[in-house]
Amino acid sequence: MNPSSRDHRRALRTPRRGAARRAVLAAALLGLLSACASAPAPQLVNYYRSHDTVERPRRILVLPLRPDGQTTPAAVDEIQTTMLSELTKLGLYDLVTIPPSEVPPIESEAIRRRGTFALEELVALTRRYRADGVLVGSVTDYRPYPPLRLGVRAELISTTTGVVRWSADALFDANDRDTRRSLEAYHQRNVASTDSLLAWEVLLVSMDRFTRFACHEVVATLLPDDQELARR
Repeated sequence: MNPSSRDHRRALRTPRRGAARRAVLAAALLGLLSACASAPAPQLVNYYRSHDTVERPRRILVLPLRPDGQTTPAAVDEIQTTMLSELTKLGLYDLVTIPPSEVPPIESEAIRRRGTFALEELVALTRRYRADGVLVGSVTDYRPYPPLRLGVRAELISTTTGVVRWSADALFDANDRDTRRSLEAYHQRNVASTDSLLAWEVLLVSMDRFTRFACHEVVATLLPDDQELARR
């Protein structure tokens, strides 16, 4: 065989092999990027949720959030309003609210007793507001200037049994990498579709938007696991 002919065929095969390798690498890179994009955001909320649906409360009395001692009453009111908005979106409960001035001291200072609340307090709440569940919560941390930070703790108690049906404890810190990942994912699902010009980084400097994100993440843990992942 003519050496020049072999060289010519080798020269023709080399670009084809190079193109095939590039195609394989591109496909692998695309798969990796797709997997990263579809991976769920980090779970920032430590929570417990009862799986017993028989005693699940239907009508919930939402008590005012308790401040951490440093948060202003106006800031607590804004967080409470946002939390109620996110709870309403779930559509799971009939929500009943009362102003702080109408919360008796014995109710606002409910004492935990081995995973349950004092039965007499729950009976009083049930009779007064015709509720079969009570949501109590507190603001545990609050920083309204960058880097933003918000801590929230909440519990849902059955007034029928006195047992805690759901509890959540979370600290959202704009300096934390997982918080930033969750912020970006939240923005893509809930903000970008309605305001494509708003970059997710805005949530790092807007306390109102940061609070809405935090309340959304906390409330999402009330949902069954499959619905929670879909919502997050």
